Amino acid sequence: MSQKYPNLCKPITLGRTTFRNRMFSAPMGGTDITNDGCIGPKSKSFYELRAKGGAGAVTVSECVVHPQTDGSHAYHLDTSVLNSLASFTYTADAIRRHGAIPSVELSHSGMYAGTYMTDKTRQHEMFQWGPSACVRPDGVEVHELTQELIDEIVAAYGRTAGLAKRAGFEMVMIHGGHGWLINQFLSPWFNKRIDRYGGSLENRCRFAKEVLDAVRAAVGPFFPIEFRI
Repeated sequence: MSQKYPNLCKPITLGRTTFRNRMFSAPMGGTDITNDGCIGPKSKSFYELRAKGGAGAVTVSECVVHPQTDGSHAYHLDTSVLNSLASFTYTADAIRRHGAIPSVELSHSGMYAGTYMTDKTRQHEMFQWGPSACVRPDGVEVHELTQELIDEIVAAYGRTAGLAKRAGFEMVMIHGGHGWLINQFLSPWFNKRIDRYGGSLENRCRFAKEVLDAVRAAVGPFFPIEFRI
């Protein structure tokens, strides 16, 4: 292994963060997400074992940034929810104590969002939302995101990234793949918009760029941002 991949086990520094090796534990779903989106003790132990096993970084899977438009059953980092910030802090500490860098994946499922945790107190929470209006293969109606909601979601990425840093995470991953919202904006298959978010590649990348800019503004310079695509 060392002859074929001579740098795999060597440290690497990104910004001002040094990773003990180049083996990063990819985000994998937790087993005991609480009803209000906190990281349960079994999940914390799961991520801690990844760090104990020698990974250079361990990423906590899918933290929903805007539950008002994404009711998927996933982690929520929200200071208005009792124990939310604490559960993330305990998990970051558990990862770090074994020498790994704690990271968290920020996500929005877009048109493929679940409705498990949506309270539907506002009108826009009664639908699925995506870059363009359509009907999903399973018959669920999808509404086109308004500029107001796009701005809300972009701001939510930044706010959640800032909370993750506050909780002790030293890197964030932005989920831009697997058909979730950012990927839906990037893809002409899903994105049929005729405004500044649709059409050309530059326009289809605009949402991703705004998300990245919001996250960078929230976490500051040198803080590593990983983009999954």
